[in-house]
Amino acid sequence: MSTPGSERQSSYRLGHPQINVTFRNQEERWTVKRAVWRTGRAPREVLLDWAQHALAETLPSEGGDKLPVDNSGS
Repeated sequence: MSTPGSERQSSYRLGHPQINVTFRNQEERWTVKRAVWRTGRAPREVLLDWAQHALAETLPSEGGDKLPVDNSGS
């Protein structure tokens, strides 16, 4: 008796989680994959950690949670 499709899909997703991120090139994709392999963390955790770190570096200390606005028109 064969395995139903939903069970095959579920077991596949354990090792291959869906990532809905568009990278500019293959190098960016491999950078995230290497971080996942080296840290043993999920892609979501790696990208979330990066995003939190990037926000902490770029946000001014005053002004709360407001993101900088680019009014250059480009």
